[in-house]
Amino acid sequence: MGEAAERLRQLGLEVSASQIRKLEREGLLKIPARTEGNYRVLDEESLKRIRLIEGLRWLGLSLPTIRQVVELLGRRTAATETERRELIEHLDGKIGTRIKRLKDLSSVLSEYHTGP
Repeated sequence: MGEAAERLRQLGLEVSASQIRKLEREGLLKIPARTEGNYRVLDEESLKRIRLIEGLRWLGLSLPTIRQVVELLGRRTAATETERRELIEHLDGKIGTRIKRLKDLSSVLSEYHTGP
């Protein structure tokens, strides 16, 4: 699992092996397999799910909301397709707002860097 945490850190996520185990305990992540030595094996789908969860946390969503989002995104039925699309649009809007705020903050900081 340390290898998976390192791969996630290379993507810019601050995720440790203990955080991954916590996600598993919280029921947000199902580890698909274990080695003969009982080590957890994380596949690409699990890594993608961790990236999703950490991104939603970074957006400021609560754990219960993250749980609902992950559950809805995991459902693949015609009945939930509209719900999923609306949720993704809503989250994209939140991300866009966050990006604009970060760009503005960067601009303000650069003004401090160059001085008056």
